[in-house]
Amino acid sequence: MVDRFENMHLRVEILTAIKDFGFDVPSQVEGKSVVTCIKGENTVIQAPSGTGKTTAAVLALLQNIDYKNAKCQAVILCSTRELALSVQAVVTGLGKYVRVKCRICEETTQDGGILVARTTMINVHVIIGMPCHVLEAITKKVIDTDCVKMMILDNVDQMISRAMTEQICDIHRHLTEAVQTIALLTSLGARESDLVSWTMSESVLVDVCDNTPSLENVRQYYVQVEREEWKLETLTDLLETLGPCRQTVVYCNTNSQVDWLAQEMRARDWLVNVLHDGMSAASQEQMRTDFISGSVRLLVTTDTMASGNHVPVCMNYGLPAMAGDYLYRFGTTDKTDRRRLVISLITDEDREKLSSIELFCNTSINELPASVTDLV
Repeated sequence: MVDRFENMHLRVEILTAIKDFGFDVPSQVEGKSVVTCIKGENTVIQAPSGTGKTTAAVLALLQNIDYKNAKCQAVILCSTRELALSVQAVVTGLGKYVRVKCRICEETTQDGGILVARTTMINVHVIIGMPCHVLEAITKKVIDTDCVKMMILDNVDQMISRAMTEQICDIHRHLTEAVQTIALLTSLGARESDLVSWTMSESVLVDVCDNTPSLENVRQYYVQVEREEWKLETLTDLLETLGPCRQTVVYCNTNSQVDWLAQEMRARDWLVNVLHDGMSAASQEQMRTDFISGSVRLLVTTDTMASGNHVPVCMNYGLPAMAGDYLYRFGTTDKTDRRRLVISLITDEDREKLSSIELFCNTSINELPASVTDLV
């Protein structure tokens, strides 16, 4: 465990950027994993959401890049575009003084993204994107993989649940045998172990899962609904009770459910945006920007808007299939210590899922009391 960033043998430029970020001391995850990753070891980092897994991997990446070489040297694969944007912000923020060149790989050229249909080679130090887009860019020779020496798999659990395993393996086949792989995940189950074994001959496991996720300022409740079709009216009643000033994310499990719910709510005169990975990148960015800016206060989405967002109110129109995805949707306590409210609409069929979530998060989720407005 390294308890100071200065003892990690990082470049002076990176240490300066770390101070700009406001990081005083490493988290437990960062202290246990950064030096191992810098040494070039294949590494599996297992820890709860919001504990510094991505930062640890990015610090090692920035330390090991040869900035005299303009070619791509690292690929970061993410489960959603939203996560890719978040990771890009970390890479560019921590790498601003070493002048790292980083691009999002997607289907359009919005915000510096790579147009995967183009044939011109793109030379940047770091490529970030969902596996499907990165694989297509590699196949079309838009990305030269000859100099790629690091592959980071961010949020392995989510990528597996979204059926991205085969694409990840295909990308790995295009890389050299000497490539270093770093896998970031919250739980190391059978499917995760299989992927790790396939992409790494040997690896170091950094396990910080003995730290229970901090849910101190997260109020979690459920509302029992007798029938699935009654959830819509229950949801609108709750939103009316909370008032229009509460910024709220409503999570659904499928793109089609998002579109249906938004249509039904608009028919009831609710101003609502939608966000899911079935939309174009430009549309996703516009919806996301409108919501973050506050011009639209209500967003219906899948896990595309997840990865630890810190809006005041999150609602689960449908509970996720995997207990870990529940925590992924709203993250852990943020540094501002703002109170947040999470409400799940459940039927009798969801009881088993709810119990699994309570066990996974080591928490109790009670029925929503009548005085809802006092909870936020």
